Amino acid sequence: MIYQTFVLNAQYSSGNSTIEKISTAKSFLEFSSRIGIIPLIVLTTIYLVLNKDLISSKKFTYFMVTYVYLIINFITVIISGRYYNHYYITMIFPVVVISVVGINGFLSFIKNDIRRFIFLFALCSLTMSYSYLSLRDLVKKPLTTSPNQKVESLTINQAEYIQTHSNKNDSIYIHNIDANIYLYSNRYSNSKYFVLPSLDYTKFKHLKNEFLDDMESNPPKFIVLRKETFEKNSDTDERINLSLKKIINENYKIVPKYKNTEYLMFEEK
Repeated sequence: MIYQTFVLNAQYSSGNSTIEKISTAKSFLEFSSRIGIIPLIVLTTIYLVLNKDLISSKKFTYFMVTYVYLIINFITVIISGRYYNHYYITMIFPVVVISVVGINGFLSFIKNDIRRFIFLFALCSLTMSYSYLSLRDLVKKPLTTSPNQKVESLTINQAEYIQTHSNKNDSIYIHNIDANIYLYSNRYSNSKYFVLPSLDYTKFKHLKNEFLDDMESNPPKFIVLRKETFEKNSDTDERINLSLKKIINENYKIVPKYKNTEYLMFEEK
C-alpha cells in the first residue's frame, strides 16, 4: 500500500519537467475559469479582505487554513505534469467550502432584502451561464461528435469484434489507448497491467518483468495498440513498445479488418 500510494506516485510525478508542470497548471487554471470556479474563489477573497476585522480570529484562521489546503491540493493535481481532468476531483472539497464561505458571508453582509435578491439572482445567472458553457464544451461536444464514442466509433467496432470472436474466459490487452474497449467488449485484461502507468520502464525493470511474465503465462487472445506505436522505429523500450512488438511478431497475426485503422488489432495465432 505504501509503495503503490506514495513511492510509485512520487516516481510517476517525477518523470516530468518543471515546464510541463507549469503548462499543466495553466491548463487547469483555464479549466477552473471555464467551469466558473475562479469567480467563486474571487468572491470569497473579496469578502474576507473587506470584512477581515469583523470576522472572529478563530473563523479567519479556519478560512486561511482552507485556502492553504486549496493551494497544496492544487499542487498535487499538477505535480504529475499531465492534464487529466479527473485529477481535479480532489479539488471539489476545498472549492465547495471556500465558495460557501463567500456566498454566506455576502448574504450576512447584505441586510436589504432587495439587494440580497439581486445578489442571489446574479450569482444564479453566473453559475447557470458557466453550467451551460461546461455542458456545451465538455459534455455535448463529445456526445455529438461523429463517429459517436458510445455508438459507432472504432473503439465500439473493435469491442464488438472481440465480443463476437471470443468468449468470456478469453482475456485481451489494450496497449496505452482507450481502455473502454475492456468495458465495451466485456473482457478482462490478461494481467493487472490493463493500462500501463506513464513511466519509463527502462528504470522499472521489476514492473516490466511482471508485465512480460503475464504475457507469457496468460497470453491475451487479442492485443490492440496504435498503428503509429507498432510501426515506429525506436531504440529504447521506454514504454515496453519494443518488447510488445516482439511478442506480437512471434505469436500474433493482424486482424485484416483493422490493418489500415488508427488502432491495429492482433489475434493470437
